[in-house]
Amino acid sequence: MMKKYALYILPALFAALLIAAAATVLMRGDDPSVVKTNTHITAPAIGIKGPAIVNFFASWCVPCEAEHPTITALAAQIDTYGINYMDSQEKADAFFARLGNPYKEVFYDTEGQMGVEWGLVGVPTTFIIDSNNMIVYRQDAPLTPAQVESDILPLLEELR
Repeated sequence: MMKKYALYILPALFAALLIAAAATVLMRGDDPSVVKTNTHITAPAIGIKGPAIVNFFASWCVPCEAEHPTITALAAQIDTYGINYMDSQEKADAFFARLGNPYKEVFYDTEGQMGVEWGLVGVPTTFIIDSNNMIVYRQDAPLTPAQVESDILPLLEELR
């Protein structure tokens, strides 16, 4: 009889713990899509020098298109590199023909290998690297103008 109750109680307890953990994060106001790091994780080598922004995007990604004006404004202030993820160069060129190309250089990751090396979980994802090519900021969601103003511009000032 006790084993039968355990089959129902253990999953319920586990679910309650997960909900409590999620509620704690949300109540603190932390945004789980933003990772500010000083863990000295070196950015995978792609031949760029920081401080710089590295933005993974794709022509098929609707949030990437929504984020594009924010990336364009940011690229006017700091070297910004694009990595076209799981897409063709032709589709990326059409994307740029419609919206403009804000990137200093674009890398094409048609097979997703660069995404694996950078630990990508989806697009858009934006990284800021410092002059030692250490990742100091990562966001796994579209950047907003408010985030640029409150988080990114102050960080860029520190890096300069």
